[in-house]
Amino acid sequence: MAHARFICRSSRPGPVRAGAPLWRLVGANNRELGRAPGEAEAACCVAVADLRAKLPAASARVKVAAPSSSWTWLVECEGEVLAVSGRTYLRQRECQYSLWQFLAAAAVATVAEHAGQLCAREIPVL
Repeated sequence: MAHARFICRSSRPGPVRAGAPLWRLVGANNRELGRAPGEAEAACCVAVADLRAKLPAASARVKVAAPSSSWTWLVECEGEVLAVSGRTYLRQRECQYSLWQFLAAAAVATVAEHAGQLCAREIPVL
């Protein structure tokens, strides 16, 4: 049975698209649950480890995405944005549910196998 996992963009072959997220958290059905808030200076695996370390102290919020009146979520710790929703939602309850899925999966997700060799020394096993 498949589980949620982090996929690191830095491990994918081919050209890297400008502005592409550094990591994505995908569920068992390969749908994106959340992503890095933007380009980070650190390597993908270091960013995932940082997210995991700060997750217990982090706060999450759902907010209106102006001007379309759709909803997004973000997770932050001490003013630093750790993760953002991968898309916008038409309903607040859908956005809230997506946030809950992300928080639950991020705590236990593994790093995708093809990226595991890059991350083996950098991400502690939980």
